[in-house]
This record gives sequence, C-alpha cells and structure tokens, in this order.
Amino acid sequence: MARITSAALALLLCLTSPSSVSASTTIIDSTGALTRTSIPQSSIGNGVVAVLSSPGTPSYFSSGDSANAVTLSSQGSGSILSSPGATLAGTSSLSKGSGAAAAASVAGSIIVSGITESDLENGLDDTRHGHTLTAIFKQKIQAVSREKVTLIIAVPEGSDESSVLSDVHAIFDTATAELGSEVDFDDLYDVVVENVGSEADAQRVSH
Repeated sequence: MARITSAALALLLCLTSPSSVSASTTIIDSTGALTRTSIPQSSIGNGVVAVLSSPGTPSYFSSGDSANAVTLSSQGSGSILSSPGATLAGTSSLSKGSGAAAAASVAGSIIVSGITESDLENGLDDTRHGHTLTAIFKQKIQAVSREKVTLIIAVPEGSDESSVLSDVHAIFDTATAELGSEVDFDDLYDVVVENVGSEADAQRVSH
C-alpha cells in the first residue's frame, strides 16, 4: 500500500506544477517509475477523467500506451489519464493496480473499462477488475482529502446493473474492513453503471 500511496502523491505533485503538456505524455512507465515532473495545474480535479483499461482485453475506450504505462492526454478543456488496471499475473506495481489507484486519486471522474460478460458471471470480486477497484478504494479511504468523485463502471450491453452495483459495494466493504475504516461508500463516490457496446457509447461516457 505504501508504494501505491507514493505513486499517487508523486502524480499529484506533477499535476500541481506549472508546465505544458503534449497530446500524449507518459507519466508513470511500465516499471512504476515517475517519468514526468510537471503538468499544468488546470489539469487537476474535475478536469481529469481517469480511464482504466484491462491489459489484453479489447476496449472501445482508446488506450494507446496505457496498456503498459500511465499517460496523460488533453481533451478540450480537460485531460484524460489512461492507466492499465490490475492483472491476475505479474509482479510490477502497475500489475497490482498502483497506476490505476494513482490516476484515480487525482481525477474527478473514473471509468473502469474492459469488463467482459465472463467477468460478471461469478462476480467482480476475484477478477482483475476487483483487484483494480480494491486498489482504488484503499487509496481513497486512506487519502487526506476525500472529495466525492464519479465512478463509472463500463459493462457490456445487457448486463445486470443491480448485480454490478452489488459487486462494487461488496468490494468496497471488504476494503474498508481490511483497513478498519467505517467510511461510507456514498460519501466518496457517485457510482454509475454504463452499457458500452460501441465507440459512440465510449465517447458519450468519457465526455
């Protein structure tokens, strides 16, 4: 957990430093190392959307280099932080969800993408997405600032929304229990389940 916290703090320092940013900039590389030391202050908070992909899983959300790194790109008046989510294999900090947690910690909206029908069959808890959400939740629960953010769970068309919401809340409850916290989910997140079956859907959700 200390490594996740360090990555988040480093990324936050980047976002609050004055500079310019190119169309797509690598912030944290595949080894978990910070590669950029300054990003415009205007990028922080509600202007940032964190798009979390699932390595190896096709997604309607443009991922670019985010399968192996945390990247920043500009979009209108805001910015998109793209990061790979956790995997069920690998030993790097990114594969454990640290990049996703760091990106989510400085975003006003978080999109969890790459969820498949098979992921939902037995619940999200033991999937790679469950690991990603656990990393995000633990980072948020332990954060000094707990501003409420929007959490968007992108699922295949026809998915059971109530079941997905139940899974998300269960993962959060497990995270709070492990940390000995009594914080309430609704105090930290506005959660939305979105059916995404096309690039048009993805564009709608990410704007």
